[in-house]
Amino acid sequence: MVLTIIFIVSIGIVLPIMYFVMRFEGKPKENMLFGVTMKKEYYVDSRIKEMEKSYQRELGWYSVLLLVVLIPIVLIKHFSIVYTLTMAWMFLVIVLTMLPFIRANGKLKRMKQENRWYIDTATEKNSEFTMVRMADPIAGNMFFLAAVAASVLTVIGFAYLWAKSTVTFDYFISALGLVSTTLALVVIGIFFQRRKIKIRIEDEEFDWQIAREKNQKWGRNLGCLSWINAIYSIGLLLLLCQKSISLLLIILLSTIYMILFAWLIVDAGMKIKERGKRLRETYELKDLEAEDDHWIFGIIYYNKEDKSTFVDTRIGSGYSFNMARRGGKAIMIFVILCLLSLPISSIFMLADEFTPIDLYTTETALKVKRYKVDYTIEKNDIVNVELLEKLPNLSKINGTSMDNLKKGTFSSQTYGTVKACLDPERSCFLVLKTTSNTYILSDARDDDTRRIYKDLQKK
Repeated sequence: MVLTIIFIVSIGIVLPIMYFVMRFEGKPKENMLFGVTMKKEYYVDSRIKEMEKSYQRELGWYSVLLLVVLIPIVLIKHFSIVYTLTMAWMFLVIVLTMLPFIRANGKLKRMKQENRWYIDTATEKNSEFTMVRMADPIAGNMFFLAAVAASVLTVIGFAYLWAKSTVTFDYFISALGLVSTTLALVVIGIFFQRRKIKIRIEDEEFDWQIAREKNQKWGRNLGCLSWINAIYSIGLLLLLCQKSISLLLIILLSTIYMILFAWLIVDAGMKIKERGKRLRETYELKDLEAEDDHWIFGIIYYNKEDKSTFVDTRIGSGYSFNMARRGGKAIMIFVILCLLSLPISSIFMLADEFTPIDLYTTETALKVKRYKVDYTIEKNDIVNVELLEKLPNLSKINGTSMDNLKKGTFSSQTYGTVKACLDPERSCFLVLKTTSNTYILSDARDDDTRRIYKDLQKK
């Protein structure tokens, strides 16, 4: 229950973040509202004021509904189901908190067109642009690639521990998720160093300085994020390698990781916003207005004539990417693959938790199998076998401890340190003492557990 609450809280923080970001987007900022550019004097129109109120109400109702839906998930005892439902809930948070913005963007675009709320041609100014590649990388590629190498080695370490049944499959999946995040941060970081930037010819020096500051801030923060991700992965691996794992240390490490991760993203966004404010104020409105048709729903940017892969976003702060460019399409494909990995990881976790335990004997050994053979116990090594009608209290040292599965290394007051693979909901259990270890096991069927016990007594 404690781990379930920690997991749900760590994912649940997405809701308040999305709510406050999208709530801010429902207020006029400079010459833009709901991702649509227009003169500030039109903001006082009663229809726009009503649209703002309707937007805030709809966003509020969706947020309350999402919170109400999340709370009952805490009561579910199977963690794989909790994980699956929480991932689906997170996807709903992203979709539903953006839905009012998408509706308001479309409505305001139609209203602007019907009322001809355009910029006076007398005040328009044509700007010529050129594309310039950043010439001074913020950090060498080795700085980023070293973080990837560290994360990959960590995944290999988790795979090794999983093969030895020291950790369960969900730990291995989590490690893959962390290394995927590191890889994404590295790819984006290197791209920021090498991308071409848009420079207005009439203000070339000014635009160059602003763009360079943005690249430096994002490049440095992304580099730090990739290393924080790699260090967190290594820290988890080292903790799980210990004979006695401290849950408190894992929670503390995870909390520090989330705080640093969030702080670096917010810091980059806020600094970029401060630096970009002066630049946006110098833009002629025609340039922004001409781009309205290239912003789908005010969120997705698609402009074949723009050679930039990254552009200033119209939601929040920072950058969006141009879906008309190959780089933008590649990023979108990567994002889609990451989203698809969520249901795939859910399938693996459900299989890991609900795959029944199968105990069977060969001529020389007892084998414990789920989707792979977890333990092979030679019959000649068995010193004593015991059948229990009640499971003793077990404290997890390493592995999985759920309501319907205990697998890994545990501590027992009666038997000391034991290796377990059992379903606590069963009514009988085998205790096997060998020359080197003590095992507590159960089959998915109590009758089969008793049958195995009788077979081993004949040895």
